[in-house]
Amino acid sequence: MTKDFIKYPNKRTRILYHLFFWLCSIIVWGFSLGVAAGTKLSLNTIVLIFAIHSFIALAVYINLSLLIKYLFKNKRFITYAISILSTSCLTGILITTTLAYPLNFIFIKDSIFNKMSFEVCFNFSFFTLIYIFVSSFLSLVREWFVLKQVSDKLVAAENKRLEFELNALKSQINPHFLFNTLNNIYALALDKSDKTPDVILKLSDLMRYIIYECNEKYVFLDKELNFINNFIELQKIRHNRTPIKYEILGDSANWKIAPLLIEPLIENAFKHVSINNNPFINITIKISDQGVFELNISNSCDLNEENQNNKNKGVGLENVKRRLKLIYNNNYKLEEKISINEYKIELKINLNI
Repeated sequence: MTKDFIKYPNKRTRILYHLFFWLCSIIVWGFSLGVAAGTKLSLNTIVLIFAIHSFIALAVYINLSLLIKYLFKNKRFITYAISILSTSCLTGILITTTLAYPLNFIFIKDSIFNKMSFEVCFNFSFFTLIYIFVSSFLSLVREWFVLKQVSDKLVAAENKRLEFELNALKSQINPHFLFNTLNNIYALALDKSDKTPDVILKLSDLMRYIIYECNEKYVFLDKELNFINNFIELQKIRHNRTPIKYEILGDSANWKIAPLLIEPLIENAFKHVSINNNPFINITIKISDQGVFELNISNSCDLNEENQNNKNKGVGLENVKRRLKLIYNNNYKLEEKISINEYKIELKINLNI
């Protein structure tokens, strides 16, 4: 999956990077030894430096290919530490016993490697350990950047998917809302009500808000509440015999909320309110100074609990639940309380996120 997101350098480029690193190291060694010896380096000494680097490189690639993969990444840190120390010591011993001292004794004579001692062995082991640390650090940093790029791309892809789903859910609301409102207009038209033109005008205002104001993830709460107020006024035309109480408590200025999130809940109350046995609809909205939004809706009903449970869970309500989960995650609480004579729904959202 990583290769699908990250374009790695090709094999040839990686080899060139590694060769460049080792070439720079050899040049630094040659310069340092030349300064230490106080003379120009002989060809034999340069060959010796190349040979020493071959042993150090072997230790480095053992670490990169095996130790990091099977020990470090499996969180066997103590075993890993012991392994790289052992590898460094073994490399130092091999360089001293098979390269530095023998080649100097046979070919070079005037090299600074003129004797085999613990100090020389320790120095080579220490240098090897430094190379292992540096290469491990570079490898892990590179891998961290790769994983970060993959993570960022996965997050971006997930956000894009969620945005698509939210837009799809939001698009469901529009025809759902329009369908129910047109039903109201149709009922008024059949009665040849004089209120029909006013209803069409209010519907036009509502649709203008839905089409032009609700394209963002959040809208100002004032605008959303104004939309809700117009929606309730539209519903009152049809439910003129149902006592409707609607109040807003608190200051809604400067707060934002996801658009069209509470309208389906209010619409649900009008859709399922009973028309007999003291019908009522109560809607209360509270906004605290800390940015906690509360919506409490109750409406009369005359169904038993099982039927009411099935009836109230329509497209709009399920849509709201899914959008709440996607947008507010754990920063909301939605509860339904159903009885034979009353249906309640309570929503709390933390707007201060």
